[in-house]
Amino acid sequence: MDYENQDQAQATDIRVLLVDMSPISRKLVKSMLQHEGYLVSEAAKGERALEILAAEYHHVVITGMVLEDMTGSELCARIRAASSHRYTYIIALSGKGTIKDITHAIEHGVDEFMHKPINRPLLAARLCLARRIIDLEAKLKLVQMQSQDLLMKDALTEVYNRRRIQSDLPAEIKRAGRYKQPFSVVICDLDHFKQVNDAHGHLAGDQVLKEVAQRLKSNCRMDIDWVARYGGEEFVIVAPETGVEGAMVMAENMRNAIEEAPFKISDSLSLEITMSFGVAGYSNVPESGFSPDEILGQADLCLYKAKDQGRNRVCYQRCVAEDTLHGKN
Repeated sequence: MDYENQDQAQATDIRVLLVDMSPISRKLVKSMLQHEGYLVSEAAKGERALEILAAEYHHVVITGMVLEDMTGSELCARIRAASSHRYTYIIALSGKGTIKDITHAIEHGVDEFMHKPINRPLLAARLCLARRIIDLEAKLKLVQMQSQDLLMKDALTEVYNRRRIQSDLPAEIKRAGRYKQPFSVVICDLDHFKQVNDAHGHLAGDQVLKEVAQRLKSNCRMDIDWVARYGGEEFVIVAPETGVEGAMVMAENMRNAIEEAPFKISDSLSLEITMSFGVAGYSNVPESGFSPDEILGQADLCLYKAKDQGRNRVCYQRCVAEDTLHGKN
């Protein structure tokens, strides 16, 4: 097997930022990196390097310890202090690094320390190590995200659970307020669901709940709206960037999706199911925002109105920035 070609194929996925005040040093190291197949950006100053990193993620930063406007250690510290969802591997270069220099650099966030002049095979080996660390960090983050997602999923219906509402609804409201966007919440509840469990058993009821969740999801905008099981046979749909009118259309589509097709429990049993909906939302969320309990409470009141008026319908509440609520059914 051609290991050098294999390494180059892997290297093409890695972007390296080279920071050094010496044009000659940058040219030499850049040539080595490009020979190994890496994508290289370069900067002479630390501030410029930080601008590049803010604009585009780089897997690896290779920096000299003396720059035009700051030390390499200061640059490393500022890279580490910047908020980032991905890890940046930092290699420091120095012509006269003492044990004290190395210790100081590592304390400020350096992962590797190399002495000038740079040995190309050694640089290639250090970058191979960097790739392993970056890959490992990405895998760990993926596992973490998957675990977090599982914690926020309802085991039966496979939509989100109440924990997602408690965790993410405040952030969704804050974002809507920052950009003064519309925002709505829908609460829906199966009509006479207790009769399903009493007449056909809880397994049949579970099948109905799973199918309901899928029909609700199928009428949401992918990657924007999200559905959560609020408890029992009650569900919440969070609809960012959607005013009351749009949320009502979505809720009506969901209501039709539940009513129009029977729920097949077995070859000999199909059930007619209906659902009631309550909608509350803002046309423009005030910058000060509002509490999650406020909009959930208003949507819940609308749900009760829908139940009182005969079920299988949508009622709504329009919220306004002055926190004066005007409702219509």
